[in-house]
Amino acid sequence: MARSWTNTFLMAAMALGATTLAAGAEMRPTLTFSGVPGLVDMPSGEAMPDGAVTISVAGFGPISRTTLSFQIAPWISGSFRLQNVRNWNDAVLGTPLDDGYSSYNDRSFDLRFHVLRESNWLPALTVGLQDFAGTGVYAAEYVAATKTFSDRVKVTAGVGWGRLGSYNSIGAPFGDRPEPDVGQGAKPNPETWFRGPASVFGGVEWKINDNWTLKAEYSTDAYEVEAGDRKTFERDSPFNFGIEYQRGDTFRMGVYSLYGSEVGLGFHLILDPKTRSTPGILGAAPVAVKVRPSRASDPESYDGGWVTQPDADALLRKSLGKYLEPDGIYIEDFKYTAGTVQIRIRNNTFDSGAQAVGRTARALSHIMPASVEVFEIVPVVRGMGTSKITIRRSDLETLEHTAGNHAVLHDRVTFSAAEPRLGGSGPDDALYPKFTWRLMPAARPSDPLRGDVGLRFSGTYELAPGWIASGQVYKRLADNYDKISRPKEFSGLPYVRSDVGRYNKNSSLSFERVTLAWYTHPADNLYTRVTAGYLERMHAGVSAEVLWKRVDSPFALGVEVNYTKQRDTDGDFGFGEYDYSIVTGHVSAYYDFGNGYLGQLDVGRYLAGDIGATVSLDREFANGWRLGAFATFTDASSADFGEGSFDKGIRLSIPMNWILGAPARQEIDQTIRPLQRDGGARVDVQGRLYDTIRDYHVDRLDDQWSRVWR
Repeated sequence: MARSWTNTFLMAAMALGATTLAAGAEMRPTLTFSGVPGLVDMPSGEAMPDGAVTISVAGFGPISRTTLSFQIAPWISGSFRLQNVRNWNDAVLGTPLDDGYSSYNDRSFDLRFHVLRESNWLPALTVGLQDFAGTGVYAAEYVAATKTFSDRVKVTAGVGWGRLGSYNSIGAPFGDRPEPDVGQGAKPNPETWFRGPASVFGGVEWKINDNWTLKAEYSTDAYEVEAGDRKTFERDSPFNFGIEYQRGDTFRMGVYSLYGSEVGLGFHLILDPKTRSTPGILGAAPVAVKVRPSRASDPESYDGGWVTQPDADALLRKSLGKYLEPDGIYIEDFKYTAGTVQIRIRNNTFDSGAQAVGRTARALSHIMPASVEVFEIVPVVRGMGTSKITIRRSDLETLEHTAGNHAVLHDRVTFSAAEPRLGGSGPDDALYPKFTWRLMPAARPSDPLRGDVGLRFSGTYELAPGWIASGQVYKRLADNYDKISRPKEFSGLPYVRSDVGRYNKNSSLSFERVTLAWYTHPADNLYTRVTAGYLERMHAGVSAEVLWKRVDSPFALGVEVNYTKQRDTDGDFGFGEYDYSIVTGHVSAYYDFGNGYLGQLDVGRYLAGDIGATVSLDREFANGWRLGAFATFTDASSADFGEGSFDKGIRLSIPMNWILGAPARQEIDQTIRPLQRDGGARVDVQGRLYDTIRDYHVDRLDDQWSRVWR
């Protein structure tokens, strides 16, 4: 978890460093100590812009909070929060409240429903569920309304229950609040929502200028546990005050006076996946489309006799390479007739498949003889032809300078399945065999308090089309394992994931991954993968996968089967420590709902032998940003699973070109789990098929087709 939050904040900080946007004059939503739209510690009725991702780090007295929030759609947002309370036992040592912890860590999820947008006469209105599936310590519900006056002043009023109804209650309008059935946590308790004492909170926000804002609020959170039972701070007043500074659209910070006794600080990063952190993607401009002479003016140039020349293939490939290789595009195969050319390409540079297709089409217009009217472009990934994009050369020539040309070209282009094999002149000599590597700083978390930092070396050796050997080695440089002692937590399941701390502590040098993978495209719409070796740092074995997906279909279906054996914790190649092996497998269904929403359902057997399903929902933006959530429900009981009850988490992917402003296909990926347990765990195999091929299918090409002319 420590690395999860560190990596996420570093990702956002890199984006911030590249951003130089100017603040507008309108009064935008600001964030609370809990990382949701609001005042200081109380929520408001506002919502962030659609798609916005915010990361907040705030604290006062003994309390600190780190929150990741995502505006999933204009009407709904979600937040994941890690909260820490220090001095947890200082005032209760030797009493029944003494639980032996020096600090208290809590993880929680929020949902906010934006039910009414602000208008000339009506306020913005939001209904919120805070910590709706946790331990209940921070659970609250609220209805908040916010109205803006003269673009400088915002007034918020709301009614809260749970924590937000714990001070100066006006009664219990919907009845008493029953005790929640917490169990192992992560269990929603709807019978408690909007029940029990309710309190009225509110406040005002004054925007002095584009940079500075003043806030004042009346808080109805009594902090009964922290200030009352535990006496970690004194809550002397319900009034909070703050002054905040905004830098551009992306960074905001504030200093606050809280509860009459504490001073707090808050820092917020506000990221918009719909826009780039730089004005655009820098890089070489494309060459202009070369227009052929008319057939009437130069009939000889349309003569197809050139195909019989013995050196035509070599000359054409060499000339195409001069155009394509500077753009990081290489030829995987090449075949032609007098009227049609098919070129299979590997795109090493552009995150947009449409842009790679456009650059290739431009190069073909310069090199192919005038008789060639049809360009068939087949992007190849890991030796597999993913789709065939057929473009008429005459359309390129007539549309290049036409208004709205990307949309017109899209209507005239044909997208279809690529043949499994072309049988042309084969790949460029530089492609196979080929070794690539990288060395990066990295970190490994064991739990929220322990972890290490080091260097990770990754290497890939491409032997032939579809055959890839790869490896990954981690060298630990520093850790805090000796400073913090934590007992091994009970699991009623095999320790297939929860022993991650032992793997970290026992391996100074770890061979995390050593595999050989074979990818094939045996028939139309069918793709396969077989991966063997040390699949990940905790498990080795064999993984086989088959995926069916049509190029123009939003639906895909896959099957995966794995045989794995658990590795020793020392990072070497042994297996004697656990003597645990298992066959796992899943049937997976994928669906693109449109507008960037992707759903996935995986049903099968997991590493600990439990059987169940994983439901995932992601939102993907045209520029490559992707953020989603997943939850796994199996036949493992909550008691066997342990704290958290079931596996769940958030995943975030940020493309490097969004940060750097230069063409790049690399991404920064991060998965954040509240807790890592054994139930619902899958083997972590690299290069699963759906994400491998999808960039060049219609649903993804459509999202980025506007870049085909760039």
